[in-house]
Amino acid sequence: MSKNYYRLIAIAVVVIIASSFQLLVSSLPVSAMTRQDENIRSLLAALVGRLEQLKTMISNELTAEASNRNLKTPAATPIEGEITAYYIDPPSAGDPRIEYSIRGRDGKEISLRLPSSMAPASRSTVRISNASQESDGSLTVADSSQIQILSSPSAVLSETTGDQPLAVLLVNFLDSGPNPFTASEISPIIFNGQFQNFYREQSYGKISWSGQVYDWQQLNRNGVVNGVCRRPGFQNLTELTSLFNTAQVDLTRYHRIMVLTNHPCIQGGISSIGQGTYPINGQNYQLSFAIIGSLDTWNQTSNRGAQPFPWTNLDRLLSHELGHSLGLQHSNGLDCGDQVFVGNCQHIEYGNAFDNMGGLVNGGYTLHWNGYQKELLGWLLPESVFTIATSGRYTIAPLETGFGRGGQVKTAKVILPPDSNNESRSLYLEYRRGVGFDINLNRSDLTSNQTGLMANILSRNSGMWYTRLLDLSPTSASWLPDIYETTLNTTGKDINTDTKALANTLSSLSRLSQSQTTKTTTPTPDAVISGQIPNVRLGPVVGVTLSGLTFDIGLGENPCFRLPPTINNIPDLQVKSGSQTQFNVTVTNDDYYGCAASTLSLSSPNQLNGDVIVVTFPTTASNISAAPRQPIQSSLTLSVSTSTPARTYPFTIEATNLTTGLTGSRLFYLRVY
Repeated sequence: MSKNYYRLIAIAVVVIIASSFQLLVSSLPVSAMTRQDENIRSLLAALVGRLEQLKTMISNELTAEASNRNLKTPAATPIEGEITAYYIDPPSAGDPRIEYSIRGRDGKEISLRLPSSMAPASRSTVRISNASQESDGSLTVADSSQIQILSSPSAVLSETTGDQPLAVLLVNFLDSGPNPFTASEISPIIFNGQFQNFYREQSYGKISWSGQVYDWQQLNRNGVVNGVCRRPGFQNLTELTSLFNTAQVDLTRYHRIMVLTNHPCIQGGISSIGQGTYPINGQNYQLSFAIIGSLDTWNQTSNRGAQPFPWTNLDRLLSHELGHSLGLQHSNGLDCGDQVFVGNCQHIEYGNAFDNMGGLVNGGYTLHWNGYQKELLGWLLPESVFTIATSGRYTIAPLETGFGRGGQVKTAKVILPPDSNNESRSLYLEYRRGVGFDINLNRSDLTSNQTGLMANILSRNSGMWYTRLLDLSPTSASWLPDIYETTLNTTGKDINTDTKALANTLSSLSRLSQSQTTKTTTPTPDAVISGQIPNVRLGPVVGVTLSGLTFDIGLGENPCFRLPPTINNIPDLQVKSGSQTQFNVTVTNDDYYGCAASTLSLSSPNQLNGDVIVVTFPTTASNISAAPRQPIQSSLTLSVSTSTPARTYPFTIEATNLTTGLTGSRLFYLRVY
């Protein structure tokens, strides 16, 4: 029972007692009443009146509770649709949070509350069963068993290269202060300032931003509503549409939306993670959506760490939030004390201080994003991201300059055995130099990181990928001062918690070192990490020049770990009724290297509406032989009957590993017109 039931019962008892005394005193003849009796009667009357008020208030609360219980009912049918994830970044200290919504085929966006164990990636497609519908229309998923992830975004994001058309709206409220700048003043700062320069440099010229800053408009409400700070247009399609209509924004011109908000309670930033579908004025648009506050300090030096060049709070927020808009997560850290990747390790949100998608307060040392993120965004040539599958000696070029032309390797990765939850993970290795927007590496307390190997762990939680910086020169100091020196260098601390230390690999590496006579430098190779990173012996670093870093790596014997096959992202298709189209599907055998080849099969579990929409698979699609980590492409034909109604249909392609029985799927949308 609710606590209000017990409160109501207690108050009712007191009311009865007080009313009885009041009746007893009132029954005395007025002539017989003493002054004390009059006082008692007045006090009892006041007490009964107040208790009656409390009783009424609690009764109203109980009525509201009953109403909420009636509204909080399981959704009648399973809901299938696309997830949009929004990062809520605090202005300074504090943990960020991710809020979710789901958009079904009707285009309606519904706020979604998920258990902490669930972290689906933005643009994942999911099926939700038995969710509780709250009084405000939002859905609550109490248990991970109620949500099935049908598909996750592909390994490489789309719409992340070339010019990015950006509409910038300036918004204030009835209770806002003076506007901090005009549209004409802020436009060149956004489109011709440090934000633009940063993106051009770190993408190697592969991305730029253009667009328009629309003049200030005032919403007809306060920024604070019922004591809660309300951002403009966030999960409020009516208000968002009003902003576009008032500014007369032609949404066909834009892929990205950003709202600069003038209100003291709106601090930090918020952004969708990648693009989502927004139905505006009866038309669907693929857009990313970001809101930036902290305009009271917009032109002050970034509170995440000063740089030896102009870099304001607005520069940092623009760069960070639009990184989310492109599809990136935070760049985090993993603090394992004086160890690298074992022991009591703590996740540090924003913990990569060498990356603008990270950066704690006063902990933004440098700005270039890490190698995995540049690979994800398509800014590095595929051949410049090298997967290390055998022990040996390798050289990588500085991450900041060039995108891998001429055979340069910009980042190396090692596929690691799955974690305890059977989730994939990888080790990404890179080499950084103090140039451009990373020039802060020339600072005396950071310069050692220019002569060492930097590492990030990439891991996945329920479809969402995270990178976490590893401290390869750990001490017992706290995180930020400890990572002043975070790389594995030519000399330094030897970290070895494995007495055998991959003895078979050490032997082969010794022979390899003796056979190679050309080295950039000949330091004492005493900095080696073994027994820390699963199946990996990292180091020593054997040579460093301005153009590259050379290191040894040893891999143990590959065990066999079986994982579900994956299917690449399938773009949404448009097919005219009565016609057909072909499209390619790439399926990858995600088993770990130590496994034997498997046989994969493609199918579609949901041929629709009495086969009015049919996918035809070639005969080879039912018997695909694939080695571990091998991708295989198949061409499929999609046919639409003349009787198929014109609308958007969800469609799923499923891959089954016939050797193991494990399956993976990819959902896409088909628009019939």
